[in-house]
Amino acid sequence: MFERFTDRARSIVLLARDEARLLNHNHIGTEHLLLGMLHEGEAVAAQALTNLGITLTDARELVREIIGRGSEPPSEHIPFTPRAKKVLELSLREALQTGNNYIGTEHVLLGLIREGEGVACQVLVRLGTDLRGARQAVLSLLAGYQARASAPPAPDERYTDSAPAPAPAPTPAPEPGSTSLFDRFNDRARRVIVLSQEEARMLRHNYVGTEHLLLGLIHENEGVAARALDHLGITLEAVREQIDEIIGLGQQAPSGHIPLTPRTRAVIQRAQLEATRLGRDYVGTEHILLGLIVESDGVAAQLLVKLGAGLDRVREQVMLLLPPGPGRSATGVDNMFTLYDPLARRIVVLSQESARMLGHNYIGGEHVLLGLIHDQVGGAGVAALESMGVAPADLRAEVERIIGSGPDSPSGHIPFTARAKKILELAFRESQDLGHAYVGPEHFLIAMLREGEGVPAQVLRRRGVDLDRARRAVFEVLGGLPSDVSVDAPSDAIEEWARWQAATLVPTGGASAELYHGVSGLVLLGQSGLHLPLGFVADVLRLTRSGSLPDERLAALHALPDVQRLRALAWPPAARVGFAALLGSGVPADPRLAPPTAPPAELRASLIRAIGLGHTGAAEPITADVLRASPRISDGTVTTLIVVGPGAVAADPALPLRLRHGADTLPALSGPQRALLEWTGARAVVPARSRAASTAPGPGLTGISRRGRLTNLLPSQLVLPPAILRHRFADRALLYRLHETETQPPVETVRILLDTSPPTFGSIGVALRIVVQAIVSTLWAARRVPTLVYLDQPGLETAVHKPSDLGAAWTHQSLEPVDLAPVLVGAQRSGQPSVLLTQHRLVADHGIVATAQLRVITTQLPGDDPEVPPEPPFHAHLTAEPTKAQLTAAVRTALAPEAR
Repeated sequence: MFERFTDRARSIVLLARDEARLLNHNHIGTEHLLLGMLHEGEAVAAQALTNLGITLTDARELVREIIGRGSEPPSEHIPFTPRAKKVLELSLREALQTGNNYIGTEHVLLGLIREGEGVACQVLVRLGTDLRGARQAVLSLLAGYQARASAPPAPDERYTDSAPAPAPAPTPAPEPGSTSLFDRFNDRARRVIVLSQEEARMLRHNYVGTEHLLLGLIHENEGVAARALDHLGITLEAVREQIDEIIGLGQQAPSGHIPLTPRTRAVIQRAQLEATRLGRDYVGTEHILLGLIVESDGVAAQLLVKLGAGLDRVREQVMLLLPPGPGRSATGVDNMFTLYDPLARRIVVLSQESARMLGHNYIGGEHVLLGLIHDQVGGAGVAALESMGVAPADLRAEVERIIGSGPDSPSGHIPFTARAKKILELAFRESQDLGHAYVGPEHFLIAMLREGEGVPAQVLRRRGVDLDRARRAVFEVLGGLPSDVSVDAPSDAIEEWARWQAATLVPTGGASAELYHGVSGLVLLGQSGLHLPLGFVADVLRLTRSGSLPDERLAALHALPDVQRLRALAWPPAARVGFAALLGSGVPADPRLAPPTAPPAELRASLIRAIGLGHTGAAEPITADVLRASPRISDGTVTTLIVVGPGAVAADPALPLRLRHGADTLPALSGPQRALLEWTGARAVVPARSRAASTAPGPGLTGISRRGRLTNLLPSQLVLPPAILRHRFADRALLYRLHETETQPPVETVRILLDTSPPTFGSIGVALRIVVQAIVSTLWAARRVPTLVYLDQPGLETAVHKPSDLGAAWTHQSLEPVDLAPVLVGAQRSGQPSVLLTQHRLVADHGIVATAQLRVITTQLPGDDPEVPPEPPFHAHLTAEPTKAQLTAAVRTALAPEAR
């Protein structure tokens, strides 16, 4: 609960403890909370009590008279009484009923009055205060402050208990005659506001907060924001469930107008600013969503993070779905961004992610280069580098060696350095000089060399890449186009391609969302050089949908082994496009399927338009012939898919096809192994925060929830009459005690030393690689990048940046015996802990002792138990078929803090 308390509300709790200590009381009761409010002296509660004629001296005297003074000073920890805890719980309810997402001193006072039976209320009554009148006085005082906060100028924070919110974004100058906050809103954005009010009304909330805006964006279901959230797997039901758990239902449905909270108004102002930055003269749903994630302290932003959609990922997805904005002559970073194609926008996002993962609190030119050569980008820039003999992986390794890692991952916004901004400006100028109507990766490459002084230019020149050579390579990649010709294809060519792709689609009346994923995935496959018919992709999505029923045309294909194996994975539609890439590798080449050179957004829009116009069903379906040709999905292929996971395949549908060459070497997984591997890919095995329905003391956040065990019901619920208790239970309106604790944070990162020698072949190797997967997933969740070292190559360290990097850990095998000497020397000299993963006999034969610098994780064959049990805390041992508990313990061993 205390995470919602303002600084002043927290101070009255501390002052209440001081008052209890002053009176030698070994508890904190309602009377001490009252004294704490009076002692604080400045907040709303203190002002309300002062207006009622109540002073700290008089209240102290009455408390001494009613309770007396203790005989001896209390111990260091002074607990709350059950009645005081009830007051704090009621303060949260009062905050929600008054439309606030924080708990101030006024809410604690209202909770104290509502409780009505404690010593504090006796003190108030004996000092001549009517409790009902006191409650009304507090509400009137609070209403007056909120009225000032909602009227211009900006509210004076001295009048409220709430912690100062971030300064609202500057509001764009309104159009002449415009006085409404929603003047620039288009129809969909206005509908979002209406739906937000309806969502608040349905939840019986008498305010519209950022969480209701998020529900409205999803409920609208057609705008850019809804599509972006759908891509990220954020559903209406999941958000409603989280809101119900965190906030719960109000007591009664509001009537009449439901006001916006100050934070929601700030979001709308930020949405206007985002629209202006992107060169739009309207505010759409996408700008509201961008405003929500900028207001990162709001409930909506916290919900998105909790549901696995990082705020940077949300912004990236919105930018990918937005069409390029109109060009303008200004060269500021925000104005230039409107001309970036999707790959260029992705580079900007990935440069920020690179800076964050490396622990840098800035984005320099070197981070832009890392974004350019990221596997998720590709494009003409990377193609030009490869044509000049420069390997992106080597380039990345050298850049990371030069810039190193920072002490900690930064939070919030990461600014561009002056040199990085110069690179962005030069990319814009290069685009104009070449006569291009967009800014793409190739322009970033040339701009880095034009800038000439930063790390990117130095690294590139060291590899023989100068400005003239880079320009020639870019021209060759783009087809040798002269500088006055745009690379965008004529609209007629795009429409012709779209009509032909639509003709391969057999109309079925299926789900439009699935078809949209098929269209988006088809365009991504085209960027990777794989040109498939849309009809084939749509059929594969339909056949591999979990729980799908075969229609007459596809009934004979529904039982094919390849289809059954893929359907059993139960992946979302965006990831199942990768199945089409695997199954369609034998599709005959057809030049008509190759998309013309154009921005992906334009290709998608043209294809969707062609489908809507009914240009479907003209071509002969090829799905049956392709799928029956030859089996393509082996046990190793399924293992590869589980290793990289649906998220990586959704972002790059051609990834499974690129990894297929090594899939045959992967072992088939048993049922428990597969379940364990899927479990490690779904979450961080050591979570950043664990939740339990408990009142145990310790670090973390305490509060109440509408979900929990019956044994954790609040005392106030247990005293309800049985009939009311049953009614509230059926209505999910009971209150449970909640406690959240922070787990120990993992170390910065680790070196993973993996044994791939013959003794680890088979089930031992599978178990060790599952541990690798779990360690990497946990470090990624903490924004850390681990390093992988194979025992047969002790001098080669590989940074594991992305799921596809994990594929190497599964395919790498060595026939040579292990030479541990250089491995142990490297672990001793390294500045970070190392984790040795091997079979237990290697450790026993060489007498290896696990330490904080060299942690050890071993496993065994069935029946080959170690003679000497492992010694914790830095040695963990797995059985032949490890359980989730053993895997979790192994990861904790690998990432344990050095001081145990």
